[in-house]
Amino acid sequence: MKRMMTVWLLILWTACSLTMAQAQEKETLHVVSCFAKKDRMLGGLIGMTQVKFKRWVKRINKQTDLVVKTYDCSGNDFGKENILSKLEEVLAVAKPNDAILFYYMGHGFRYEDQTDADQWPQLLAGNSETGWYAEEDYYTMALHAKEIKEKLDGANVRLTLGIVEACNNTLEGVLYRPNLASLHPGIDPFKEQKIEAERYQELYTKARGHIWVGSASPHELSRLDERYGGLFFYALWKAHEEATTSFAPAHWEELLASASQHFKTLTKELYKEEVHPQIVTDLMGVKAVEIPPQEDAPGEENNVISAPDE
Repeated sequence: MKRMMTVWLLILWTACSLTMAQAQEKETLHVVSCFAKKDRMLGGLIGMTQVKFKRWVKRINKQTDLVVKTYDCSGNDFGKENILSKLEEVLAVAKPNDAILFYYMGHGFRYEDQTDADQWPQLLAGNSETGWYAEEDYYTMALHAKEIKEKLDGANVRLTLGIVEACNNTLEGVLYRPNLASLHPGIDPFKEQKIEAERYQELYTKARGHIWVGSASPHELSRLDERYGGLFFYALWKAHEEATTSFAPAHWEELLASASQHFKTLTKELYKEEVHPQIVTDLMGVKAVEIPPQEDAPGEENNVISAPDE
């Protein structure tokens, strides 16, 4: 009897140990978010976009088995040293099967002597006491987006996704206060629709490689709108919803191409000139899950885009 009890206790202990080991090895999505909310000129719109970004991260967490760990560098924590410190912290703890999502939204610019071969903007990563930036701030607070890209490209993880939503024009251009476009009556990407978890898993748990995106090409301004906040994030979310609610397998290259087209269309309509995102992908092939087409239930439509989960 005692021997049988000992055997059962050994089996139970082994099962618990395996469960704990599996939990410890669970893949993690490390999210580094940098939103310049304290900027007096655009902080309100940037804050609006951050709310949508948080909903996006919650959606990823809900639709995948990834554990989400956040590293926020927004508001009072928005600054060059803090951004680099958080990024180094992520790189130190991230494991080979983890993923890293980096998102920056704030001012960006180019120095006059910065050539087009250097395609990525300088990020104005810092807060001023007044909410406005002096000329010297464009030197003391500058963080080259290329530096962040190189760190992510060298990360020993399964997937990196870096997005910089910032202007990429010369220093002289960013000192002007932008004329915000009029409200746009386009599709609101926050309406209700069923989300396919398989699509999220294809994007966030099966994809391998590096992705880097800048919302503007050299000498271009990134754009915001009073209704949608950051127009590139709006375009990205719209393309993301299209990809994750489709019966076709989801692929980052197609998703980002769609986001780029949405963004160019929006900027053309609202600002009378296209802004051209820069997209660099280095991804390995992904074995997607095939799902057969299904007919809509009576009274249902499949073209409504859902609101992110609170």
